[in-house]
Amino acid sequence: MPKIVITSSSKKKILNIISGWQGKLSWSLLCERVTKELGLESIVSRHTLLAYEDVKIAFEEKKAWLKEQPFSSSKKDDMQLQDAYSRIDTLEAKVRSLEAEKTALTEQFVRWQYNLYYMSNNMDELNKELPEGVNIEELRIELERKPVPSNINMSKLNQPLTKLTRADDNKRKRT
Repeated sequence: MPKIVITSSSKKKILNIISGWQGKLSWSLLCERVTKELGLESIVSRHTLLAYEDVKIAFEEKKAWLKEQPFSSSKKDDMQLQDAYSRIDTLEAKVRSLEAEKTALTEQFVRWQYNLYYMSNNMDELNKELPEGVNIEELRIELERKPVPSNINMSKLNQPLTKLTRADDNKRKRT
């Protein structure tokens, strides 16, 4: 059984490494740095990191941000000012990463809300893409205004759901 390298605490360290990255950023450089920072014996693979959506989003956001920044070879003499600029860059990168993650989660939630309103309880239908040209924010506001569908029992909404497996979902599709 393979060793679990990425835990919740190590994922936070990886996200901090990405948000504080300076200079050229590539998957191979990131893998080497993560291996070094986490004190691992073998190099973490790019595929391992790509398995975590928030790491992937943070990497893409940081890479895009680094491409937008003009190359600056001038060095600041004041170390405190340099540290402040570095901290600002790190926090801005973290904010951009969190905003991108929030946007992705909001889109998924609105897609689920839309599909639940118009479809049955099938998981494949629940994750179906929204129609082309749909504005997520307008759709969210519109769905909030709609009445609860008649097939929803309001008294059962706060009760815990039974665990639904993929096999259960496939059985439901066949019937």
